[in-house]
This record gives sequence, C-alpha cells and structure tokens, in this order.
Amino acid sequence: PLLRNPDKSKLSKRKNPTSILYYKDKGFLPEALLNYLGRMGWSMPDEREKFNLNEMLDVFDINRISLGGPIFDVDKLEWLNGLWIRDELSVDDLARRLRKIISNEKDLEKLIPLAKPRMRLLTDYEKVTNFLFVEKLDINRDSFNSLGLDEISIMKILQFTIWSLDEIDEWNRDSIFEVLKNIADGLQLKLKKFLAPIFVSIAGTTSSISVMDSISILGQSKSIDRINYALTVMGVLSQVQSTQFFKEYSELKS
Repeated sequence: PLLRNPDKSKLSKRKNPTSILYYKDKGFLPEALLNYLGRMGWSMPDEREKFNLNEMLDVFDINRISLGGPIFDVDKLEWLNGLWIRDELSVDDLARRLRKIISNEKDLEKLIPLAKPRMRLLTDYEKVTNFLFVEKLDINRDSFNSLGLDEISIMKILQFTIWSLDEIDEWNRDSIFEVLKNIADGLQLKLKKFLAPIFVSIAGTTSSISVMDSISILGQSKSIDRINYALTVMGVLSQVQSTQFFKEYSELKS
C-alpha cells in the first residue's frame, strides 16, 4: 500500500527521513519500528497495536492487507516506541542500549526505573536526567510564572522547604516526603501545588522525574543550594518578611 503523511499527502523521500540510521539516531528501537511498519496496511486479528515479529508471523494473512493508504505518523511511532521501552525492556537491557548513546552513565541503573515512565525515545533519557548532573540550572523569575502562585507564596514555600530539608537527619525519599507533606498541609496547599516551585528549583521544569526522588538523589546539600539559588532568583526578602516567615514556620512546626 502507498504510505501517506498525517495530512494525507503522499510520503516522499524528499520531505521525509528515509534512512534507517535516522530512526536509530533519534532513539527508536528496532523492535518498535518493525512493529509499526507491520501495521502499515495490516492489522492483528485481535487489533492489538504492539506485537513482535514472531507474533505477527504466527497469524499473518495476506487477505488482511488493506490498500487504503495507511498513514505514517511519527508521533504515533514515538508513542509505540515508548510502549516498547516501558513494557518490554528490563533495566539491564535498557542500560545496555543506553550505554551506546549517552555521555553520562552515572547512577544509570538507579535512574532508569525513574526515567522509563517519561521516555518515548532512547534519547529522552538524558533529557529527563541531565538536570541532576549540571552545576547550575538556567532559571529566572519567569520560570515560576505558570505555577498559579504569587511571588510571596513561592518565596515562602522555598524558604520553608530550605528550613525543613536542613532539619532532616536520615536523608531518604520517605523522610523527604514526610517533611514536605507536613509543610504543605500546614500551609493548606495541595501537595502538587506546593511542590511545583520546588520542582522548578530542583529540575528547572515541572516535567521530570519525581521531585522527591530528585531531591533524594541530589543529596541534602545540593538540594538546599538549588532551592536557595531559586529563592535568590525570585528576589531578596526584606528583614520584615524574613522575620515573618520564620515566625510562621515556627508556629507551623509547633
């Protein structure tokens, strides 16, 4: 069958990448690409979208081939590739494949289970985890604009988080979650809303691996440094504001 673009135009090698190496470099799995091509003009009897070559051969029937001009949609291919990464690759298998393309293997096996849910391509791994290894995040006041919180509320959340993280004796995900949940409850904020400015301070975005896991992996000192930097980016607290914040924090903790 003749393949078409999502806009129903004819697929052209002059406009579309045709080299198999392009898809390899982009981070597609061979299994996922083969799976997707197998669906071009043909479908499994049970209509499932993810299958391997042997499963396809077991039930292949030439009479099920359609000549209706299937659409080659790269976004759909990425979605299918993500399914293969999440459902079919073990930590060891994914680590083996990532080692061929990534520049930083630090904590690879520990980070893979956290990064996998957010990966559609192998190349997404570094996009998701790079913030853990940079010295300084590229953030400014505008980075906090979309959070639905005013500046004073953001600064209060960040300052309270610095004080609470500094008090943790046993540094692990559970202890971090407990102290931050208590602060959020004390400020009468839903946890997701409370964590948003912390997320930006730690990762530079609100779309990354869990902020609790990120803080745990970064460590106490580096996490506090990043939130302190974010607080500086937001502006300098006046002496009156600092005193008021500390009074509120002390009452919240009592």
